[in-house]
Amino acid sequence: MNTPLPPPTFDRGNRTYSVSDERLREFGKLSAAERLRWVEESAQFVRLGQAALKAQVRAGDAGASAQEANTPVFNRVTGLKDSWGK
Repeated sequence: MNTPLPPPTFDRGNRTYSVSDERLREFGKLSAAERLRWVEESAQFVRLGQAALKAQVRAGDAGASAQEANTPVFNRVTGLKDSWGK
């Protein structure tokens, strides 16, 4: 019997993200419309990841192959490899 995994618990306010000065400068060169597009695309990506994670938790990875079960949600949603190459 597949028991669904509990949702991950973490403090949403306790997240950090490091950005190089070079990347900040490049972002600063974008127009307001380009920045808004970037924010909207980022938000869409996060929503896709959240939906995939919820579906994964609900399904408990029932019927998933061992390889699929170990594939990060990022990879499942985008079809790409994450920055760590997993």
